[in-house]
Amino acid sequence: MCILLSLDEYQTGHAEIDRQHYFLCELANGIFQAHRKPTAMRLGNMFFRYLNNYFITEENIMRPYNYPGFAMHVEEHKQLMSKLRQVMLCSESGLWVPSDFIDFTRTQLMVHIVETDMKLC
Repeated sequence: MCILLSLDEYQTGHAEIDRQHYFLCELANGIFQAHRKPTAMRLGNMFFRYLNNYFITEENIMRPYNYPGFAMHVEEHKQLMSKLRQVMLCSESGLWVPSDFIDFTRTQLMVHIVETDMKLC
């Protein structure tokens, strides 16, 4: 379980977004705990696809409300996906560095969730 995202104070109040945050966290924890590279890679690929779908869902929720800063929020999503793509490309070429994935999720993605997504409340 991801303690940080399970705390009520980190909920956005939007059930779908909160559900997806929780599942992303569960996938990330699976990668952190994977003892074999193939398992970590499989979960990493799932995480990449799910994060991309999550961002699309979030943008579709925000768009009809003319969310302030929407364009900047979408740009953050693109930057995050680009950074994760770099981590995944390194891992696919045999340079799997778990600390790169941990750094991405614990710092960059969590910062986005806590500092940006929380504004959806």
